[in-house]
Amino acid sequence: AGAVLFALAIYGLVWRPKEDSSAEARRAKAERGRLIFLAFFVAGLLFGASAPGLIDLVTRLPVFALALNYRLVFLAGLGLAGLAAFGTERICRQESWRGLALVSAVALAVLVATFFLSQGVLRERALPDSFVRTSFAWETAPVALLGASALLFARRRRGMLLTVLVLVVAQRGGEMFAVYPTLPTGTLAPALPQLAKLPAGGTWRIAAAGDAFRPNGAALYGLEDVRGYESLLLDRFADTFPLWSQPQAASFNRLDDLTRPFLSFLNVRFAIAPPAAAVPPGWREFSSGREMAIFENPKALPRAFAPRKIRFESDRAMILAGMAAASDLSETAWVSSARSGERVNGSAAIELSSAGPDLQLSVAAPGPVFIATSVPDWPGWTAKSGDRKIPLVRTDHAFVGFWLAAGSQTVRLRYRPVSFLYGLASFALGLAIAAALGFLARRRSG
Repeated sequence: AGAVLFALAIYGLVWRPKEDSSAEARRAKAERGRLIFLAFFVAGLLFGASAPGLIDLVTRLPVFALALNYRLVFLAGLGLAGLAAFGTERICRQESWRGLALVSAVALAVLVATFFLSQGVLRERALPDSFVRTSFAWETAPVALLGASALLFARRRRGMLLTVLVLVVAQRGGEMFAVYPTLPTGTLAPALPQLAKLPAGGTWRIAAAGDAFRPNGAALYGLEDVRGYESLLLDRFADTFPLWSQPQAASFNRLDDLTRPFLSFLNVRFAIAPPAAAVPPGWREFSSGREMAIFENPKALPRAFAPRKIRFESDRAMILAGMAAASDLSETAWVSSARSGERVNGSAAIELSSAGPDLQLSVAAPGPVFIATSVPDWPGWTAKSGDRKIPLVRTDHAFVGFWLAAGSQTVRLRYRPVSFLYGLASFALGLAIAAALGFLARRRSG
């Protein structure tokens, strides 16, 4: 919300309520609140800096093992806002704000010093001088005005509170204005003739070698890139990364070898490369132009298929080792099971289509068949044929699979986690409780 929060946060952090009959209770309450938000602020800074001890410790926790934990830097902003709220409350409770003028001067001095110490970084990033000067003014001028207002409105509480509100809103609006200008869509995602040649409406995925065609850009063209990454990551899916990619810290999975068999299992039908790149062994050139070359993988498996054999295995290390040694993952599917052994699978004709975010399969099978997919098995996937629910099993260590009886049927795979419904219910309950408490408080005060 802008640098005004720094002055307000310091002002709130050093606040001690005046002595009166209720001072002790108010002091204890304020102390707890300040410590909580100070802890948020410090923890957020440490997470954002990827502090080794803290990051290593948190990564070992069950839920946080799935996350990119440096993104907990948001706690710094939360803590700063909370401390600034205490500073604003102090304004409400005191007659004079000379201390606010002093901390505003300190915050201003730190901002100015930081600006001049950062000149080398600003030059390296080739930021326009006009942008740097304007941003500096929007960061520092409101802080200076806050300090001046604290002296000007010596005993006018409403005037001081209104000034704080105006400065926070003005700084946020002024600082962000034109930082992210509105530009035509083509500026961010220009038309690429070679991409336009890709077949429309398919359920295939893409990839690219090295740093070509960054994964975040794929979404702008309506493409699904297997290299993409998210804040939360399924740990079993991460176990497969060495089979097809080179994971990078806090970034996408880099592909150094497009011939890895697991890419075919992942439904990677097309790969994008620089214009002069050589066609990888086993691939063929689909299109080539001035901006890029596109290769096609004839061995790419559909997102759902019937493997020729099924191997039942309980040891995850054995499953991963078997998958790593396989040259064709349509030959065998590893099903996580307490029993062990192998059996021949039935056959099936499968037609795939997208139904919004869901995957729809039209399956015709002469006998019972096991269907394997390359859909990561996050909790929340369901499969239905009409009104009949189909049990899901884990296949190939981290993916969704299921058994089907003989015959023709349509199966719809949907992702609807129960936790989302719990969240909505909790939100509604919280609103109802807040409304009830507010109503009771008004009746008591009336």
